[in-house]
Amino acid sequence: MATARDTGGRDGGGSTDPISLVHVDDDSEFLSATDAFLTARAEDVEIDSITDPNAVLDYLERDDVDCVISDYSMPEMDGLALLERVRETWPELPFVLYTGRGSEELASEAIAAGVTEYVQKGGGTSHYDLLLQRVRNAVAAHRSHQRAEELEHVAGVIREINQALLRADSHASLFADAVETLAAADPYAGAWIATTDEGRLTTAAWAGPAECRCFESDSSSVGALAHDAVDSERVCVRQRIAPDSIDADAGFVPGADYRSVATVPLVADGDVGGVLVVFGHDSEAFDTAECDLLEEVAGDIGFAIDAIALRAQLEHRATELELLSRVLRHDIRNDIQIVLGWCALLAEGADGDQQAFVEKIETTSRHIDELTDSAREIVEALVANGDTLLEPTAIGPLLEAEIEKAAEAFEDAAFTLVDHTDGPVVLANEMLSSVFRNVLNNAVQHNDGDESQVEIAVTETDGQVVVRVADDGPGIPLDRRERVFGKGERGFGSGGTGMGLYLVATLVDLYEGTVRIEGGDPGTVVVIELPTV
Repeated sequence: MATARDTGGRDGGGSTDPISLVHVDDDSEFLSATDAFLTARAEDVEIDSITDPNAVLDYLERDDVDCVISDYSMPEMDGLALLERVRETWPELPFVLYTGRGSEELASEAIAAGVTEYVQKGGGTSHYDLLLQRVRNAVAAHRSHQRAEELEHVAGVIREINQALLRADSHASLFADAVETLAAADPYAGAWIATTDEGRLTTAAWAGPAECRCFESDSSSVGALAHDAVDSERVCVRQRIAPDSIDADAGFVPGADYRSVATVPLVADGDVGGVLVVFGHDSEAFDTAECDLLEEVAGDIGFAIDAIALRAQLEHRATELELLSRVLRHDIRNDIQIVLGWCALLAEGADGDQQAFVEKIETTSRHIDELTDSAREIVEALVANGDTLLEPTAIGPLLEAEIEKAAEAFEDAAFTLVDHTDGPVVLANEMLSSVFRNVLNNAVQHNDGDESQVEIAVTETDGQVVVRVADDGPGIPLDRRERVFGKGERGFGSGGTGMGLYLVATLVDLYEGTVRIEGGDPGTVVVIELPTV
């Protein structure tokens, strides 16, 4: 229990902690009789008697108290004046006015002043029973309220830990953030995380006073409790650690500022790989609700361990994928240059049908070269999808730059920005240019007319920016409009790679947007919708 007590027992209304009372009355004989009756009826009640109300505040500063019982009529200070003094420092401490002067006026005044309970003295012993019951109710309610506040605080700690876990990029930073956050929380004195390998515990991180540093061997009490949690895969708790047992126990450091310990197994990838040890200031720090919360913390740490391992695995695979893509593109392009060189030599002596075959070889070689560019962009998109490093990106400049490039690349096509809005910004990366480039190229490559007309419109509404790219080509049948976004899908007679719209769909999905095909009049309309920021 805490001193002078604006905090209560740690396990709510069902607490088995002793109830510590201070009883103030200027009648010493009545004090003795009341205290004797209460302690005889209730073994868990501890009472200290005071005849001078002025001494109560000093007592509360010094000792642990769950409730004040006060007479009303006292010569130096009445009970309501004492209540006012107590409330200045301990606004929620239970205060029972126990008086022989009974009236509705006094009862109303006491309630208005904030008294917890009002009990009238009387003949016989029934008023003692009533007093005891009112005291129990007041203490139980106060402890429950305090416990709810503590659990809300711990829930806040869990939220802080979860935020720290999201930032962690290594096991070391993960463990350090977790124990530091726990050790800084009011209910706890310190925290320790150890990993286990072949039955041996090894410190991964700890925080709090030096005396909360644990011993890793199972010969110490804390170490044994930690091993028990690992072996049993359940929370293990030791409470009510008395100062003399700390001095005598090799597992607890002499002078340590903790009175309870909870050990919680850490499960990652389906196996117990460590233990979380939390030290409590109070002798009853870890009730069922508290242990449930610590299990939640341990579960979150376990998920974060898995996430860090998965992230490292994905980063390794992304590096391998980028390396493979770079090597393959380099080798393919070298071979293409050799093929094109031989084509140039063949073209010098070719005639008629031979020249046509040479041109087909050149066209195919350049198509392969385009495929390597598409493959590079797809690899970059896939790698970005694993990392998801997005930032606010203005659509206007990127789109206008790609329209200008497309106009230079396709001299027989006309690109017109028919409608646009100023400054829409979306969460994206530099690959957004590839989205626009591939859609614009697709609008021309699938058009067999003498001159392609492509119209681009940009609108913004309801938190979305909509980019529409309309061509005057042959259009896409309704049953193929979803399939064209598949990998390797090519239109009839297309000179494209079959990768462009697949790349578009991959990137738009990364940006949490949508892309679809609509029918034009004539032609096709590609509609891209992206959320704005």
